[in-house]
Amino acid sequence: MLGVLIAVAFALVASACGSGSSLPPADELPELEFGQGEMPVTVPEGFPLPDGTTIGSTMIDGSRVRTEVVMIFPANSPDVVKFYEKELPEAGYEVTEQRVESTSTHFDFNGHGIDGTMTIRTAGLGLTEGFLVFVYA
Repeated sequence: MLGVLIAVAFALVASACGSGSSLPPADELPELEFGQGEMPVTVPEGFPLPDGTTIGSTMIDGSRVRTEVVMIFPANSPDVVKFYEKELPEAGYEVTEQRVESTSTHFDFNGHGIDGTMTIRTAGLGLTEGFLVFVYA
């Protein structure tokens, strides 16, 4: 009996640790779901966000296993870019490419079961807009 309890305890710990992904299975995603004000369930737990981030519109497209999120950051664009240069790798995401254009910076990254892109651009005095798109890997 003690052996069974120990085995169950190890199984619970292993499932809690899992692969580091808390994403719902792709076949259980809604066909199309819009939201605002909070991250969708398809965004991995612990995805880095600067303090004071406002989540705007969100969309889950289950037929394409795609998620989109619009965010507003209360910071200048260069500060947000520096944040993500540091925090994406620290949160377990591999930045595969970073492109700087005249008005925006783009990150391509993967990790925690997703392949993603993020575009960061100035939205006004002291504000920056972020557009996050990713698909299940």
